[in-house]
Amino acid sequence: ISAADTVVSAPSATQSGIQVDATAAVSLGLAGFPNPIVQTVAGSSNVTARDSLGGVAANSRGLVHFSSDDPLVTVPADYAFGASDAGQHTFSATFKTAGTHALTVTDLGAPSLTASQTGIVVNGKPDHLALSPSTGQSPVGGTLAITAQLIDAAGSNLAQTQNITATLDGSGTFCSNASGSFSGDLSSGGSTTLSVCDTTVENVSLSILFSGQTSPSTVGNYSFVPGPSDHLRAVLLGVSSISVCEKPVVKLNLVDRRGNLLTGSATVTVCTDVLSGATVDSTTLTTPNLQGPCATGKLLPNGSVTVTFSSTQAAKATVSATSPGLPGVSENATIEWKAGQAEPAHTLFTLDEGDNIHLAVSTGTATARITPRDGCNAPVTLGATEAVSLSADAPLQAIALDPVHLCQYIAQVSLPLCPAVMSPLRVHASLDGQPITDSSGNPLVRALLAQCTAPDVNQTTVSVVGSPNAAACWAFSHAQPAQVPAALGTTRINITVKPYDSFGVPLGTGQTVAVRPDLPRIEFDPATDNGDGSYSLQVGSDACGDSRPVIVTVDGVAVGSPLISHFSCPPVDPSKSTLSTSLAGGSVTQDPMMPFSVIVHDECDLPADQRTAVFALSPSDLAMVTNPSPPATTDRLGVFQLTLMPLRVGAGTAQLTVDSVDLGRLPVQWVSKASPPPEHEKLARVERW
Repeated sequence: ISAADTVVSAPSATQSGIQVDATAAVSLGLAGFPNPIVQTVAGSSNVTARDSLGGVAANSRGLVHFSSDDPLVTVPADYAFGASDAGQHTFSATFKTAGTHALTVTDLGAPSLTASQTGIVVNGKPDHLALSPSTGQSPVGGTLAITAQLIDAAGSNLAQTQNITATLDGSGTFCSNASGSFSGDLSSGGSTTLSVCDTTVENVSLSILFSGQTSPSTVGNYSFVPGPSDHLRAVLLGVSSISVCEKPVVKLNLVDRRGNLLTGSATVTVCTDVLSGATVDSTTLTTPNLQGPCATGKLLPNGSVTVTFSSTQAAKATVSATSPGLPGVSENATIEWKAGQAEPAHTLFTLDEGDNIHLAVSTGTATARITPRDGCNAPVTLGATEAVSLSADAPLQAIALDPVHLCQYIAQVSLPLCPAVMSPLRVHASLDGQPITDSSGNPLVRALLAQCTAPDVNQTTVSVVGSPNAAACWAFSHAQPAQVPAALGTTRINITVKPYDSFGVPLGTGQTVAVRPDLPRIEFDPATDNGDGSYSLQVGSDACGDSRPVIVTVDGVAVGSPLISHFSCPPVDPSKSTLSTSLAGGSVTQDPMMPFSVIVHDECDLPADQRTAVFALSPSDLAMVTNPSPPATTDRLGVFQLTLMPLRVGAGTAQLTVDSVDLGRLPVQWVSKASPPPEHEKLARVERW
């Protein structure tokens, strides 16, 4: 021990080596146990034996015992202090029950020596997280608030800060980050609140873990349900663009504001545009009332219904639905009916007036109508490269083939001429070169009957081609020479006839053209049909001299003005004529009459009728002509004949000249009855001269 004057510097004094003996322990001290501490986690505390002065009783040799109000606590075994402890020792204890506890140490040899550390907070060990509520529901678009609390194994709340991870399935998200997962820390109270959002009607599961957790995660199950009825939704089942013959189905649903399907049998009205031409075909509405483009009735209990529509034309329609009391605007569906490709087997081809009508020549018309349609029998608008065409038996003519609107074509069919054969005239139609057919694939044919008028005498033209003059060198009753002498020129008059009716319309082919049969000495061949509505006719005659009228007939009707023709007489041909008497040898007695006959032919070998004949007898006093008196012309058969009466006995010659052509001489002789002529004087009969 040292002593010194602290005021005045003075010498100091020190006594060392003083031995102080420890006194007995009079108390125990317990301190240092961790607070708070987690259950089952060991904690250390210091036990100190103290003397009466509060110092460490280093010589303490007490036997200490530990205890606690935690019935499950693990404390050290009784411990006897030794010299090495010098009055102090560290012990370990483990609390196993959560809560606030005390740890007490007692000297078993002196029970009054005891010490405690109180207020030790023993936190439970985290076991899982509890979700509150663990189940629940919210309207779609709403928010579910879910509290996560840390729980120990005993089911008690733990006020511990822990890092947690939460995950949602489905379409749900955590409202704070709009994500399906969340990571964060619990509050000091061991809890946090999670907000879950969802825009889809569905069931959502929430899984949550704290950091280091190895046991299964906690799962909460929640439902997002539809909101209140808001409007109706129309949805087309299938593609929006279809053929006209198809019947689209529209499904109608009751939905909330977010479009979620609802149940309920509300009364609804579903309609299409009036101008589209679409109508309601059928529906599953209960107690339905169908009126053209609209249907009214009740939804099925499941909140839905189907409506089937139809259309007979290409159109675009909007389907909408309404229901009394619904605040929202309905969702509409769109349907587009489109015509397909035109098909000949479905295209319509008709005559407005019907088949087999009588079509008057020139004045009558028939309307052919072609309506291209597709395989659904829907009218089709032809594209720029598509075309319809019409053909008809001659002489039918199609005046035009123009569209009256986008899906129909017409042509005016007329009959300018009468047909050659009065059978039905056929009209054909085609689409892009393919015949328009019936359902069996047979080409459609429309028929018309010609109504021809009679030939008109004033409208029909009859004209002579070339000269109206010809040689009379033609007869049906006589063979015509193989070659007509060139000097005679033509032996026919060529006539062209163009038959017209009273309207000035050509009658066309198939008419009967001839010469009126009662005309004398006029011959003709059958007329030639030139194929262009005109006819050629050749007229001849076997009689010459006078001008003759030629009257042409068409179908027995005299037409045109009579043609005045002249047929010249071919010269008489002596080599084709015959001069003779009826008596052999040309010799008779004085008493009998002598008939004299000449058959006169011209160069065409036809009878030279009505020709001027001159008869001469030499000597002239030998006989006289008694019949005719005097003869002048040949008859129609070219025959010239007379009778001679003898005036005396004698011989002579008879001569005949026709049209100044000498046909030759014939010897004649009259003898007396008593003296017949000698045999050598008989004359041979001249048959051809």
